[in-house]
Amino acid sequence: MEKRLMILAVCLILGYTCVMANLAAKMQNHQLLETAIHQSQLTIKVGQADGTIYDRNFVPLVNQDSAYYASVVPTFQSIGELMPHIEEISPLLEGLQNGEPFVCRVDTDSFECPEITVLEIPERQNSSNMAQHIIGYTREHEGVVGIEADYQKILRNVPDTATVTYTTDALGQILMGEEPIVSPISYKNAGVVTTLDSRIQAICESKDIQKGAIVVMDVENGDILAMASFPTYDPNHLTDALNNPEIGRAHV
Repeated sequence: MEKRLMILAVCLILGYTCVMANLAAKMQNHQLLETAIHQSQLTIKVGQADGTIYDRNFVPLVNQDSAYYASVVPTFQSIGELMPHIEEISPLLEGLQNGEPFVCRVDTDSFECPEITVLEIPERQNSSNMAQHIIGYTREHEGVVGIEADYQKILRNVPDTATVTYTTDALGQILMGEEPIVSPISYKNAGVVTTLDSRIQAICESKDIQKGAIVVMDVENGDILAMASFPTYDPNHLTDALNNPEIGRAHV
């Protein structure tokens, strides 16, 4: 009887050990699978859009213009097709040196090569430069002066990011033929609404005034509908503005 009980106990121990070993193996395989999945993707940040500044009618005063940016897997075909449309050579040279996908600004979104993925990214500074003294400007996604600086936490709190995600092999190499996952700008991030009326602001800024200012207010509630200062400045050429005594450092 004791011998039978001993044999039964041994069988139970062996069965328990097998079950635990099988469970441990499954858990390890699951962890390895999760690791493999995590390592099988490479995400490239193509561009970013900060919160929008609007006039009183929700007309955007920034993020109006846009530009094309390409995420490129360096191959003979992609580089050959890209070269006539690239604006700066340094991102391309860095991508070729590292052998990794790179981002560059291009002048078109029409490419046939599957290794070139183009996204449209809003540009913070608009060509119109409307209400420039009020809005201010940014440097590397940081507000420097004006509303851009005063509402820094709101405008830069949740950036809207455009990305391209590639599938890679165990060595981290891009798998050719696998279509990348593209996440464009969604334009759903937070923003700031001003009391300005862009139509009135445009009229004020169209006046031929060498030096001075125009302020238009709503007499009933004191809202600033438009405010223009002359001369204005171009945030893309700040050095010229800083060297202009008519503008002065206080404005830029």
